[in-house]
Amino acid sequence: VIHHLVVDGVSWRLLLQDLASELGTDQAALPDGSPTVRPQGLSYRRWSRRLERHATSEAVRAELPFWLEQDAGARLRLPRDLAGGEPTEASARTLLRSLEVATTRELLDVAPAAYRTRAEDLLVTALIHAVGRWSGHDAVLVELEGHGREQVFEDLDPSHTVGWFTALYPLLLAARESDGTAERIKATKEALRRVPQRGLHFGVLRYTGADEDRRRLAALPRPELGFNYLGRLGTTDTGGLEVLIRPVGSTRDPAARRALLLTVTAGVFDGRLEITWTYSAHVHREATMARLADAMVEDLVRLIAHCAAPETGGATPSDFPESGLDQAGLDDFLADLGGVSVEPSSTKP
Repeated sequence: VIHHLVVDGVSWRLLLQDLASELGTDQAALPDGSPTVRPQGLSYRRWSRRLERHATSEAVRAELPFWLEQDAGARLRLPRDLAGGEPTEASARTLLRSLEVATTRELLDVAPAAYRTRAEDLLVTALIHAVGRWSGHDAVLVELEGHGREQVFEDLDPSHTVGWFTALYPLLLAARESDGTAERIKATKEALRRVPQRGLHFGVLRYTGADEDRRRLAALPRPELGFNYLGRLGTTDTGGLEVLIRPVGSTRDPAARRALLLTVTAGVFDGRLEITWTYSAHVHREATMARLADAMVEDLVRLIAHCAAPETGGATPSDFPESGLDQAGLDDFLADLGGVSVEPSSTKP
């Protein structure tokens, strides 16, 4: 009941860790069996009020041009099967696709080394490729979701605070059919790395910024496609307690209009990547969505195989942020050196 009213996914991990500690199922309990108490997190009120003041700072306002650039995706609307259909919550339907355990393991532990990526980079690449081919556009406007707990202030750490921190932001991504596999992976990786503060400040500017900033961002078209990667979900970070995701009834007013035409959510459950597509039966047919979901999985498998091949891989400008080089300049520089070995990022994929 409280989910996305006052808590987000990270909050559940924190709450379950505390619960496991009290129940004695947490292996981190003290030798005498007494629970370990997690230090109280930063006040949600204190965090939100600091963000509100932060919205008018020069550093945040300097991001405004980046977000206004996403307006270039205004014309990139998704195809519809049924004209005039109202995408209500009552009409929402879901499709589930998954990878085998072995393929999921390659996605998480092998593929990221090739181009110093995260699993999310490959998921977004496959999604954008599938949607681009379906729509016929060479770019796709997507609403991405971040955890929103960025380390913006040196004296405030929200990583252990229970609350709803989710950051939603629009991003225009290239989906050129002519690009090769390596080019697509690199382009998506670089586009995601260019997002300031993982999208946190879009919402800060949009809802608490200066009047003119709020007006200009409110005028931007909201994407029709949304994507969220939940990461690995298991018992290791919940004190041994298992999270069961089961239907609990409607969480939205059935008569309400869906904010997005399509939402795609991916996460790793019991070692398998699961991808859930949610759409409106008033707008799209199940057969269309099934083909689209299958196309994403097929491309994702190809991307994983490509990255796992020993002869593939390469660096991108975000690997050398101080160089000032674009991709072409970096490729020329590395070619002059005869190639270099780039160690995988320490960031957990």
